[in-house]
Amino acid sequence: MSSLNSFLSCSAFLLLCFYGSVPAESACPKEPFSPGLDWIDLLFCNMRTSQYNGNVAEDIAIYCTTKSSGKFTRVYLKDNTPLITTFLPVKYLLIPGVCEGIYKDQLVNNEWQPKGWLNITALTLAREKQETVCVFDWSILSWRNYQEIKSRTIYKASSYLKETMLAIGQSDLILVAHSIGGHMGGIAADGMNPKAKELVALDLAGVDYEGVPTIDRLDPADFLVSKCIITNPGGFGTTTNNCGANFWISQLSCSSAPKRNQPGCTDDKCSHRCALLYFYQLITKDWNALSCPQRQPEFVGFGYTGTTGEFMSSANDCHQIENI
Repeated sequence: MSSLNSFLSCSAFLLLCFYGSVPAESACPKEPFSPGLDWIDLLFCNMRTSQYNGNVAEDIAIYCTTKSSGKFTRVYLKDNTPLITTFLPVKYLLIPGVCEGIYKDQLVNNEWQPKGWLNITALTLAREKQETVCVFDWSILSWRNYQEIKSRTIYKASSYLKETMLAIGQSDLILVAHSIGGHMGGIAADGMNPKAKELVALDLAGVDYEGVPTIDRLDPADFLVSKCIITNPGGFGTTTNNCGANFWISQLSCSSAPKRNQPGCTDDKCSHRCALLYFYQLITKDWNALSCPQRQPEFVGFGYTGTTGEFMSSANDCHQIENI
């Protein structure tokens, strides 16, 4: 009964937030990127998981948006329509972390749709870069304890991700992945021929991933180009260089530095999510960075294709760019 009461309380509060009965500034989570959104992610993830049936092809959903549509369409690899091949070429594939960003949209035929950072990032990429962007939704599989996800679930999801990449064509595809989603991308791309083009890892997961064999995590050899935006090293994020180019944001130095919270953050959850904001910012605004250890200025644009290196960069207060 207590679980039911908790669920009803959360649901009621959520409805109040969306329909304006609770003052937005004082009580409701802010869209699109508020670090305080975690409980909503868990609520919807729990609802989403009720649809689990053990068939990976049905449990994993792929949503695509084009440069002009401004909306998402669920697509399929086979056995249903529309097929993902009807949306080719696809330039970007977004991969969330655990229980992230898929909410039930009452305004779109009562269907599940990408929300939060997945929604705004995909739509902005499609508009600004004039490309088709897809979202790889594995949230039905991610309602598990972390150890089960790391030891079993991620391999099921990675196998289907590999099929998706091959259907799209990995040679010109850019993956953008948050947290453990970056390792999923690395596992899927491992050994591909031709090699997958590029992955951008947004605060790649570090918990229980430091020092594991490269076949079980993201490794610089998995992609022709890989870029890690590191915002919470030693918290939820990695402390090592898992990408060809590694950007240590708002840290005192590169990989040897002790962890610092991102500006405007007081905990690991906030700092871990800040990578989502910084990538969004990078779509339309280039960065200035310093190479490590020489501290030489580097100009880092969205299309940076340097294959190796460590860099330091400063960032804005996370809370100042919530409403971009």
